[in-house]
Amino acid sequence: MNTNQIQGSLPLDLGITMSCIETLAVADNQFTGPIPVSISNASNLVEFNVVENKLSGSLPSFEKLDKLSRFVIGVNLLGSMKSTDLNFLYTLNIASRLKFLLIGENNFGGVLPDCIGNLSSNLVTFKTQDSRILGRIPTGIENLINLELLAVSNNQLSGSIPLDIGRLQKLRTFYSPRNSLSGSIPPSFGNLTMLITLDLEDNNLHGNIPSSLGVTLVFSFLLIWCFRKKKEEPITTYAEKSLLNLSYRCLLEATVSSANLVGSGSFGSVYKGILEESGVVIVVKVLNLLCRGASRSFMAECETLKNIRHRNLVKVLTEISDFGLAKFITPDMQNKSSSLSSSLGLRGTIGYAPPEYGLGSIVTTYGDVYSYGILLLEMFTGKKPTDKMFNENLNLHSFVKTALQNQVVAVTDTVLLQGSFQGENMTNNSRNQRDNKLLQSLNSIFEIRVTCSVVLPTERMNMTDVVAKLSSIRDQLLPTRPLRSLG
Repeated sequence: MNTNQIQGSLPLDLGITMSCIETLAVADNQFTGPIPVSISNASNLVEFNVVENKLSGSLPSFEKLDKLSRFVIGVNLLGSMKSTDLNFLYTLNIASRLKFLLIGENNFGGVLPDCIGNLSSNLVTFKTQDSRILGRIPTGIENLINLELLAVSNNQLSGSIPLDIGRLQKLRTFYSPRNSLSGSIPPSFGNLTMLITLDLEDNNLHGNIPSSLGVTLVFSFLLIWCFRKKKEEPITTYAEKSLLNLSYRCLLEATVSSANLVGSGSFGSVYKGILEESGVVIVVKVLNLLCRGASRSFMAECETLKNIRHRNLVKVLTEISDFGLAKFITPDMQNKSSSLSSSLGLRGTIGYAPPEYGLGSIVTTYGDVYSYGILLLEMFTGKKPTDKMFNENLNLHSFVKTALQNQVVAVTDTVLLQGSFQGENMTNNSRNQRDNKLLQSLNSIFEIRVTCSVVLPTERMNMTDVVAKLSSIRDQLLPTRPLRSLG
């Protein structure tokens, strides 16, 4: 019933007459009035989605909805800017499977209760932006260890950011602009190694950006500082403190001797070196650019190695890497060169290499198609095939495949969806047509990725067909865009 022009109010006996309902999705309609108190009787409810309506009033108890996974009530007129508006959150503590909690763009007042820290540890997304919420960000929020997106922007929050927020190590997006937060950025921010987007614009924050945070935000760095009162300390970045300014001559002098050769591969050679001024031990890979694919292979190696941390591996400086040729260098090896010796027995990267390679099969183009499919699934879901959530019973391929029927948006990276289904100055009909087209295209793209990453090599899609289908999807989304030749 999503995205229609249905008017009226939700039936008062909804939870009684439909007590066995599992999904209630009436988003983007014209419903008015309150959410029925009887909804708590629908104890099998998994998804409750009433976003973008005109619902109003206070929220009832949800204490019997222990199976709830998605709770989406944003963009309504709920609440009355009273201190009791958010009391319903206490009743959601029983929902141990809750993953998505979106309550923003309403008339909620009061403060975020401490019970936030008692919500499901499976919570992935929590959005309460554009309301009138007061007080602090609750200190218990660091208990939501699987949280990936936290949006509390455009409220009246005050106080400091919780010191232990660094425990949210899966956090990818943190929006908190246009509040009255004060104090300094907690040092634990440096532990947010998955963080992609950070926006703290228009607050009263001060201090240093943690140095490790400067390394983390390599994809998208949207941190904006606005001091309305005073600056207590100058802001410095990781780049100003830690990166070495190395010339080609310096690298050449550090690695020129053949005695420093660590190993040789198809695309180049790897040397151990010591910088004269600092004594820092480095590893330098010299690419043979005459070899086809050398540059592309190197970029893939950098992407993999940038997340590796181990006491027996030389630290990666900027984008220097040694994928597949890493070795332990002992004192008796200082003056010895060695031939090719890869640290990998498998042909490819774990999680991206096709299953048949693990059984000793020869390298084929079918394997390339599989790796391509997994890589694209990662890009669109924001999840790596090696994430802890995947095990022998669940992998990235099956995770997406189960969502192809009607849950594609649920598995899509929230960063990609931001703003995709919004449209100011558009009629409802135009927006509905646009949104349906986006959903169809998203579903088609996921179908291609899933087909590319099936287990049996012969059942994988041919790359010629992949290009043709992707081009067709592009032309449907951007019909006026001129076609470009693939050459």
